[in-house]
Amino acid sequence: MRSIKVYHGVALDGLEFCYEGGRSELFGKRGGKDGGDEFLLDVRRGETIVGFFVRAGYYIDGVQILTSTGRKSDLYGGSGGSG
Repeated sequence: MRSIKVYHGVALDGLEFCYEGGRSELFGKRGGKDGGDEFLLDVRRGETIVGFFVRAGYYIDGVQILTSTGRKSDLYGGSGGSG
């Protein structure tokens, strides 16, 4: 995996896992901010995803990506979680 595209507005709309060769898998939809935000993995260093920090209430408000090198993405989506 080379990157994750996160589609969001005030809440999470979808996650798209992007692989070498242009293949991708979309979970959810491409809503919210046009084009979403892309979080690149450092594949040269063997960086992988180890988890997600999720803010949720009635729906998933926001998500942050955690990697094997200790990096964290921005918190994508809203800061809610009490719905």
